[in-house]
Amino acid sequence: MKDLLKEEVGHKMSILEKLGNVDRRVIYWIVVFCIAIPYIRPLGIPISISNVTQTAYNEISKLNQNSIVWFAVDIGVGGLPELGGGIVAVFDHVIKTNAKIILVTGALEGTLLINDILIPKIEKETRTYGIDYVNLGYFSGEEVAKTRLATDIRSVIPNDIYETTLDEIPIMANINQATDIDLVICFDSGISVDGYVRQWQSRFNTKIIGVFAAVIVPQHYPFFPTQIVGMIPGQRGCAEYELLIGKPGDAIKTSDVMSVSHIFMIFLIILGNIQFIASKYIKGDKRHD
Repeated sequence: MKDLLKEEVGHKMSILEKLGNVDRRVIYWIVVFCIAIPYIRPLGIPISISNVTQTAYNEISKLNQNSIVWFAVDIGVGGLPELGGGIVAVFDHVIKTNAKIILVTGALEGTLLINDILIPKIEKETRTYGIDYVNLGYFSGEEVAKTRLATDIRSVIPNDIYETTLDEIPIMANINQATDIDLVICFDSGISVDGYVRQWQSRFNTKIIGVFAAVIVPQHYPFFPTQIVGMIPGQRGCAEYELLIGKPGDAIKTSDVMSVSHIFMIFLIILGNIQFIASKYIKGDKRHD
């Protein structure tokens, strides 16, 4: 009987030892599959909609053909993996409302995102440049520039990206200050929204929606819902927004990847603890023999 018990203990120990000594390359390959499968075939793992994202959606839904939106893409290419899905989703929603769109950026690489992602998208719609939308391109100066923009847009940005003066562009005919803008939508991975809050919202009560990289979300929560009427927090918020507009895209794929990868990591942690505790217990049994 003792021999049978020893054999069973030895068998258990053998399995546990194998689990504890799995080649790390095997784990890496499993992680690769956890990342690849949701991108190839999104799983649609359910996520709840946060209050801040829902509020942002509701505010944009109120826009109409007479509304003017200041669409500020103040992130670089580095922010695209996290907020790229949100840029597309929010832009699609704004287009659907028929609001007039002023595209602008205070980030050096922002013009790349506007020209490569947003302009091709709106050109596919029945929208006319100069009447329904305009691309003002890049402006420098951060908050100092936003202070001037709030009272005199032409003093900071006299021309659009094609060197046409703003006075020659129909959409800009009656727009030259913050009070002429119905909604600012700012994509931010730093402190860009702060300038709009201090110089546009605090002084002229301009409505602002912030789409933030996750790392700066906590510092902007105190602004909600007074100074910032809506927030889309990080990649998770972008995925929520895709669900709200009914167009699952890159953000939902990334959300699935993160969920599956995290579930696998949690599984490994649990398995590692079971292996550690059980091996100590079995070794303890052996010493008692």
